[in-house]
Amino acid sequence: PPPPPERKRLPTAQELSALQKDTDQCRTICVIGHVDHGKSSLVDWLLADGGAMPPRLAGTLRLMDDLPDEQERGITLRASAVSLRC
Repeated sequence: PPPPPERKRLPTAQELSALQKDTDQCRTICVIGHVDHGKSSLVDWLLADGGAMPPRLAGTLRLMDDLPDEQERGITLRASAVSLRC
C-alpha cells in the first residue's frame, strides 16, 4: 500500500494573525450554489487544504456552519466569512 499522506501542521493563532495582515496574499472568493449541492463541504476542503482543519474532517465537520441549528439540521442558514493563506 502507498504511504500515508504527510500531515500538515495547523497554524498557531500568531501565525494566522500575521497571515491576515499580509494583504498581498489575500484573495476574495464567494461560493454560491443551489441547496444541498456541497457548498459547505467544498469550503471544508478548502480550509483543510489551507491547514485550518485536519483533512480527515473535511466534508464532515462543516466548520462554517457554526449555529446550533445549522449543525443539527445539516443546512446553512446564514453567510460566513473566513481568511485563508494562499
